[in-house]
Amino acid sequence: GYDYLIFDMSPGCSILERSIAATADEVLPIVRPEVFSVDGLEIFQDTMEKIRTDLRSTVKASRLAVNGYNASFGVHVAYLEKLKPLPFDVFTIGQSIKISEAQTARQFVAEYHPKDKTLPEYHRLAQEL
Repeated sequence: GYDYLIFDMSPGCSILERSIAATADEVLPIVRPEVFSVDGLEIFQDTMEKIRTDLRSTVKASRLAVNGYNASFGVHVAYLEKLKPLPFDVFTIGQSIKISEAQTARQFVAEYHPKDKTLPEYHRLAQEL
């Protein structure tokens, strides 16, 4: 009876997590612009293919959120470039201290700081989902 379910999965993806993903219409991986996250996408794609094959699932993973991106960091720009050839529609959530502060206040960033620079990308992602 749910339209949306958010389930935070560990990078290891246990059988429980694979089973949950198999029942979903879509999975949205979230990565940081860093080496381990970018390298982990290959493992993620392999895992998703196994879920589709082994668990007879039609789950798709066509979107990707890059969280904590800072365009003034050369390394972030370089990792974002590495993501471009991959088969994902990429959403780039910028770095913002207000996101951390909002979590501490137990609020969504739009409630905590309605003018936060990350909100347009959150809105774009929500519209796409």
